[in-house]
Amino acid sequence: MRLALEDLKPGMTLSADLLEAGGRLLLPAGTALTERHLRYFQMWGVVYAEIDGGEAAETAVPVDPAVQAEIEARITDLFRHTDRSHPAVAQVFAHCVARELRRAATAGFHAG
Repeated sequence: MRLALEDLKPGMTLSADLLEAGGRLLLPAGTALTERHLRYFQMWGVVYAEIDGGEAAETAVPVDPAVQAEIEARITDLFRHTDRSHPAVAQVFAHCVARELRRAATAGFHAG
């Protein structure tokens, strides 16, 4: 499961190699994350990481599909003048959607 940087916690395990934008290996799959890794992620510009489902499932917040569609449409409109196929733009887009989904889940947001 892909988690944003702010949702990563020490003890979670990478389910895929963590690569920088240029393709250089930062951490291999199977690495258990530490506080130190999370600090380095900020310096390295890591936006998200693929995490084994067991630990990540605890942090996932269920969101109504209608709410998710509304949020994705709103963020898509904000990114209408960008090339969303570019890896950096795709990461920022995914981060924005994830942030708004978390906000909606914690605020009890309802589509409408």
